[in-house]
Amino acid sequence: MKYVYRVQDKPGYQRVITPEESRLKYLAIDVLKMLSGEEYKGDSKEELAITLLHGKCSISLSEGKITWTGKRSSVFSDKPTSFYIPPKISYVISSLTDIELVIAKSPCNLDDSADIKPALISSADVKVCSFGAANWRRDVQMIIGHDFPSQKLIIGETINPPGNWSSFPPHKHDQSKENESILEEIYYFKTYPTNSYGIMYLYDRKDLNVLLPVENNEIVIIPKGYHAVVATPGTVLYYFWALSGPEKVYKVNFEERFKWLDNAATILKEMKV
Repeated sequence: MKYVYRVQDKPGYQRVITPEESRLKYLAIDVLKMLSGEEYKGDSKEELAITLLHGKCSISLSEGKITWTGKRSSVFSDKPTSFYIPPKISYVISSLTDIELVIAKSPCNLDDSADIKPALISSADVKVCSFGAANWRRDVQMIIGHDFPSQKLIIGETINPPGNWSSFPPHKHDQSKENESILEEIYYFKTYPTNSYGIMYLYDRKDLNVLLPVENNEIVIIPKGYHAVVATPGTVLYYFWALSGPEKVYKVNFEERFKWLDNAATILKEMKV
């Protein structure tokens, strides 16, 4: 099975993670790169979360009745601005500088989405929390959590200091039971410096045992299994993450052999997702 997908370094709309190619049922990821002064017109057939990674842009909905603007210097220096768009809405993105946007998409029940409204999630709305300790401390920026009125999508960002681990203790969310819910997930990586890398580990202690070097502008899909990430020394590792499943329920199952870590049980409570 293919786990790593590369985003091309060129302007244009890229369908990177699709149900046809990735075999994910509940989650798709597109990337839009535009030069300054360009325009992109789209129609939402699913619910969308559009997150600005760098640059400045405006987005207009409902034939210009709603217009929002966002800007961001870098994923390493600024908090994100995101735009949530439910199904059946036309939108226009205008680039005011060179920009890059990541678009998380999830199919949803159109009848249940009738009362869900578009929303601007400004950088001021984004909650930032520090999790872990020692060499597994990292910063998490929550964009769409459990309390946000999306139907399926949960999204955020993580920044790993050099040499540190994240998604740790290793955990999974591929079964429906008391302490776990079914959620597919993707990570979209950026590295600083850009010629460096991190390492991601996917496993289930049965038939899945995959070690993945991840570089700048690469996306990893997580259809099942425990997962954890480490940044190489001297590398700041960023990743945008998105989750979606049959229901918007966020319960993760930590691997038993790491449950002795003192604050493992507090992570979900502090994230308030």
